[in-house]
Amino acid sequence: MQAKFWKKAGIVTLLLILFLFDDVLLFFLLKDFYDWHIPLWWLSLGATVVLALNLGLAIVVYRIMRKKPVTGSAGLLGETGVVIKRIKGDGKVNIHGEIWKAESQEPIKVGEKVRVEKVEGLTLKVRKINQVRK
Repeated sequence: MQAKFWKKAGIVTLLLILFLFDDVLLFFLLKDFYDWHIPLWWLSLGATVVLALNLGLAIVVYRIMRKKPVTGSAGLLGETGVVIKRIKGDGKVNIHGEIWKAESQEPIKVGEKVRVEKVEGLTLKVRKINQVRK
């Protein structure tokens, strides 16, 4: 788990360095090349704004990379659904508008909510969600 974190953190850091380097270089090249005589504090302010935008972009990219997959069996783990055919050993559940064969160690009635614990082929291992009323 930590290896994945450091790999992603490294990618985000590398992107941030690349974004920062080219933006700072651009400011100084424009100042020297066009000889605009722009005050240094304006350049510093512009560089700070661009740095903030790039940091925001890096954070967005990191959050997108951190999301769990939404396809395949890994995308179903932890999802909730509703029983549409009584589960007594096996039955059927509706998850995101799709009907799946489901198995459980305990009987679960129609209409009750379940959580996917494991995926084996096209069969979901589910567990009843205990709803606490307030």
